[in-house]
Amino acid sequence: MTRSPDFSDPVHEATKLYAPTTQADVQDALAYISPDVNRKTWARIGMAIEHEFGDSGFDLFDSWSSGSSKYNAKEMRPTWRSFKPEGNERGT
Repeated sequence: MTRSPDFSDPVHEATKLYAPTTQADVQDALAYISPDVNRKTWARIGMAIEHEFGDSGFDLFDSWSSGSSKYNAKEMRPTWRSFKPEGNERGT
């Protein structure tokens, strides 16, 4: 008997279908996004990276962000620490 997908939990089912996202995957995708996006979009990208990779994603986010004309190295770590896990659930 073939098991039907559990559509009551689509995120869980989707994770069974795709390989885990790697930092290299995200780095490749970020190459197509200007780090000069508006602050809200920039922060949402950072939150998504933090959600997926935890603290190990900081260097990826920082490296991408450093290409922005608005980049401020002193603000990066405090901003990263301000990202809340629950803030990543919608729209990212």
